[in-house]
Amino acid sequence: FGFSNVDFIKIDCEGYEEFVLRGAEATIEASKPVIVVEQKRDMASDRFGLAKLGAVAFLLERGYKVAAELSGDYLMVPA
Repeated sequence: FGFSNVDFIKIDCEGYEEFVLRGAEATIEASKPVIVVEQKRDMASDRFGLAKLGAVAFLLERGYKVAAELSGDYLMVPA
């Protein structure tokens, strides 16, 4: 969509989180927003054949770190 100056993203989409992040990769790379992503341990892997915690791994691979985790919601910040 060509968004710019994005400072915060919240993703909760019932297992599609990794797909959303893949689609937002250019925005994430350009803006380095704080991201809260729901990542229930088995939902994406059971429903879509994705790796467990794949959305978290996706962000870790792009220089993010886990600042906090509460009940499957991960607060991810640029490292």
